Amino acid sequence: RTAILSVSSLSVLAILFIAYSDVLARALLENDYVAAITAPYFRYLAPILPLMAAENAVTGALRGMGDTGFALRSTVTGIAVRLLAGGVFVWLEYPVEWLFSTLFLDYLVKLFLVSRRLWQLTSGRSDISD
Repeated sequence: RTAILSVSSLSVLAILFIAYSDVLARALLENDYVAAITAPYFRYLAPILPLMAAENAVTGALRGMGDTGFALRSTVTGIAVRLLAGGVFVWLEYPVEWLFSTLFLDYLVKLFLVSRRLWQLTSGRSDISD
């Protein structure tokens, strides 16, 4: 129930981010150049918000059941993905907008890890202590 509520609420927020990204960026920032760069970030962030909600709900439930190791491993993996991908984009001298995609890549990896962990637990291939 928590996952459904959090995914639903962040989906609504995602729609607002897409619809009002320029307005939101200009409201938060005084510098027009920075606001122009930030507005696309909100549009990149929007589709990731429901993934963030689902990942946080599931990892929170796993932590509540005693599986604290998975949350740590998925967070460290996400940080490593962002740093490696970001480093490659900087090394290749891609525009700053490419750095925003590292967030999307991070949550795709986390979605895979969460799906895999849930499959392990529901198929009986693993228990919480693994």
